[in-house]
Amino acid sequence: MKRLLQTLSLLGVLAAGPALAEELLLENLLGDTGHAAGVLQAESELKAAGSELDRDRAEKGWRVTGAAGYGHIQDVVDEGRSISYQAAQAQLGLSYPLFGSAEKQARAIGLSSGKTQEKKVRLEAARRLAQLELEAQYARYWGAQESLKLVDAYLESEAQLLPRLQQRQDKRMMLGSQMIDSGAGFARARSDRAQLVATRNAARARLERLTGRKLGELQARATELPEDVTMPAGDALQRHPDLVSLQAQRETLQRQQKDSRWYGLDGAFNVNANTVHDTTNSETGGNAFVGVNLSAPLAVGSARRAERNRLNAELETLQLRYRQRQEELLADIGGARDKLAQQREETAAAAQRSRGAHEALRERLRRSGVFAEDGIETLAGKLQSYYAAALAEIDTRTRGWIANVEARAFALAVAEDAAPPRRALLPDSGIGERLAEPIVLVTRQLAGSGPAPRPAAADKLGSAAPAPAPTPVPLRADLPPSATADSNIEASRWLKPVQPRPAARFQMASTMEGGAAIPTAAAMPVAYNTAGSSAAATPAPPPKAGSARGRDDMAVYVWNSQDLIGKQQNRDRFWKLLQRLSIDRLLVSLDAAQIREFRARPAPLSGFLQNARKRGVKVELLLGDAGWIEPKGREQLVELISGLWDFPFDGLHLDIEPDQVYRQPLGREQFDNWVKSMQAAAKASPWPTAISVHPRYFRDEPYSGWKLGERLAEGGVKDVTLMIFNSKPENVASVATPILAGSPQLRFRVAQSVEPQLDAAESHAKRTRADFEKSMSRLQQLLQAQANADGIVVQAWADLMRMGYESEIR
Repeated sequence: MKRLLQTLSLLGVLAAGPALAEELLLENLLGDTGHAAGVLQAESELKAAGSELDRDRAEKGWRVTGAAGYGHIQDVVDEGRSISYQAAQAQLGLSYPLFGSAEKQARAIGLSSGKTQEKKVRLEAARRLAQLELEAQYARYWGAQESLKLVDAYLESEAQLLPRLQQRQDKRMMLGSQMIDSGAGFARARSDRAQLVATRNAARARLERLTGRKLGELQARATELPEDVTMPAGDALQRHPDLVSLQAQRETLQRQQKDSRWYGLDGAFNVNANTVHDTTNSETGGNAFVGVNLSAPLAVGSARRAERNRLNAELETLQLRYRQRQEELLADIGGARDKLAQQREETAAAAQRSRGAHEALRERLRRSGVFAEDGIETLAGKLQSYYAAALAEIDTRTRGWIANVEARAFALAVAEDAAPPRRALLPDSGIGERLAEPIVLVTRQLAGSGPAPRPAAADKLGSAAPAPAPTPVPLRADLPPSATADSNIEASRWLKPVQPRPAARFQMASTMEGGAAIPTAAAMPVAYNTAGSSAAATPAPPPKAGSARGRDDMAVYVWNSQDLIGKQQNRDRFWKLLQRLSIDRLLVSLDAAQIREFRARPAPLSGFLQNARKRGVKVELLLGDAGWIEPKGREQLVELISGLWDFPFDGLHLDIEPDQVYRQPLGREQFDNWVKSMQAAAKASPWPTAISVHPRYFRDEPYSGWKLGERLAEGGVKDVTLMIFNSKPENVASVATPILAGSPQLRFRVAQSVEPQLDAAESHAKRTRADFEKSMSRLQQLLQAQANADGIVVQAWADLMRMGYESEIR
C-alpha cells in the first residue's frame, strides 16, 4: 500500500497543476486586444488628431471682428474750425482671409488631415501588433508551463537519489566531486523553477495588460502554426504602415507646396460698421466701409524663395527616408526568414539531443542492478542529462513559436483582413508531461526498490539486529520507447523550411513632425533560454561590413540620462556630435524616479528610442546595482527587467561589480552568485544582454579556471566590455588580446575612462580632444586584429562633456 501511495503521489505531480487551472485558448484571448494600452493610446491620439482637424476646418473662412472704446475726439468742421468732444465708440464687422492668409488656413487643414491619416495608420498597426505580442506572451506562458512540469518531476527524484548517493560517498565509494555535481544539478533545477515561475507570472501579467482581463491560473494550449508564412513583396510591401506613414507625410508636404503661391503676402477683405456717441452733446453718428487690408515683409521675395527651398528639401529628405525604409524592410523580411530557418535547425537538433538522452537513460535502465549501489551514480548522471536536454527542447519549441510570430508580423502588417484566423490545437501540445514521463517512471522505480541500505541498528543488549530483507530489484525498467510520437512534437508542424537570409529587425517608421512614435515590433520578447545550448561552443561571428556595429564605432555609458531624454534628443547638434565621434551606441541608465515616470507616461523615453533608431544609434538599458548579485536581490533584478519589456531597447547592459559587495579574492560561491545573477537577467531580458567586467575574471587565478566565458555564453550573455582603464593603447591591447583570443564565443568591447578623478595613467580626462580621439583611433586599430573585437566604450558621458565636447551641443 505504501508503494502504491508513493506512485500515485508522483504521478499527481503532473496532474495537479493543470487540473486546478482553467484552460484558456489563444483564440479566446485575441479578441480582447482592443483593451491593450497601446491600442487605447493610439485611439486617443486619433481622436485628438480628428478634433484638431475639426478645429482647423471651423477656423477657415469668414471671421467676425469687433471693437469698443471711449476717448477724446477732435473733428475738423471747416477751415480753421474744429470741435472736440468725449465719445464712446463701437465697431462690428466681417473679415475674409485673402492671399497668404487664406493659404495659411489651407495649410493648417492639410497638416491636420495628414496627421489624422497617420494616426489611423498607427491605430491599425497597434491593433495588429497587439495580437502578435499577445500570441508571443501566450507562447512564453506555455513554454514556462510545460517546462515546470518537467522541472517538478525532476525535483521529485531528489529525495530518492541523493540519500543513496550520500551513503556511497560516506563509504568512500564515490568521489566527492560526483556528489557535488549531483547536488548542483538539483540546485540548478530549483533555480530553473524559480526563473520559470517568474517568466510565467510576468507573461500572465503582460497578457492581463494586453486584454484588460484579470487572469488567474490558466492552462495554455499550443496551436498549429501557419506553415506558409507569405512575406510581402512588390505592391504588397507598399501597404506596410511604415511606408504608408511616410507617403502620408510626402503628400502633406506636396499640398503645402501648392498652398504657398502667395506665401509672405497676407490680406483680408473687411466689411465694417462703426458707431460713435457724443457724450457731451448726447448725439450719435456712425459710418460703414468695405475694404482690403494687405501686409508683407519688405523682403517678401526672399521669404518666398526660402520657404520653397525648405519644402523641397523636406520632400527630398522624405523620399530618401522612404527609399531607405523600403530597403530596410526587405532586409528585415530576409532576417525573419533567416531566424525561422535557424529556429527550425535548433528545434530539430534539440529534439535529437532529447531523443539521444532518452535512449541513453533507457539503455542504462536495461542493465541489471541499475538501482544497486554501484550503478546509482551513473543513473543520476543520465537522468540529469536527460532533464537538461528535455528542458532545452521545450525552450527551442517556444522560441520557434515566437520566431513564427515575428515572421508573421510582416504579413499581418500589409494584410487587408487583420482578423486572427482559427488554428487547430496540437493534439500533443502537453509536451512537458510527455517529456517528464521517463523521469516519473525512474522515480517510481527508485521508490519501489526499497530504502537505501543503512547500517544495522543495535538492540537493547548491544547486539546487531539483522537488516530487513531488501525488496527485489527489477532487472529492467519499462520506460516508453523514444519514438517521436511519444516524447516529441513533429518539427515540421512548428516551423517551415525556408532559405536563410541576413538577419534584421522589424520596426516602425517615425511619425510626422510633432507626433509620437509608432509602436514597434522590434522588441518582440524571446523565450526562456535554457542553459546547455550549443551556443557556448560557437565562435561569435565578426561584425558585418557596413553594419551599425562596426569596429571603428564607440559606445558611451550614460549614468545620468535626464538631460539626454528631456532635452538633447530634440537637438540636431547632439546627434551630429555622436556621428562625428562615431558613437553608435548609448548605454543609458534610468533611476527609480525615471522608471516610475516612464511607466506612467512612456512618450519621452519611447520618443528618445525612436529618434536614436532613426539616426542609427542603438540604446541599451544600463543597470548597475551590485545588490542584485546576492540571491535575495536576483528576483528584484528580474522583476525590474520584466517591467520594462514595453520599451524597444536594443540591448540590456549589466555593470554589477562584485567588488562592491565582496572583498577580493572572491570565493567560489560569491563568484557563482555573480554569474547566476547575470544569467538570470539574460534569461529574463527580451533584448540581447551584455556585461561590464574587470579583466581579472578572465585572466587571473583562481577565476581563469572557473570558465567565466563559457558560463556567460551558456547563460545567454554574448557581449562583454572589459574595464581596462589605461591611457596607453598598447598597454590596453596587450591585456585585451589574449582574453579575446581565449573566448572566441564572445564579442568584446574595451572600456576607456575620461573620469577626472583618476590618475593620468588611467584616464584621458586631462588630454586634449584631439589627443583623446587619436588615442581611441589607435586603440581601435590595435584591436582590429581580433575577429571578436567590437570597439570601445567610454566611461562616462558627463565626463566626456567636461573635456570640451559640451560646447558642440549647446
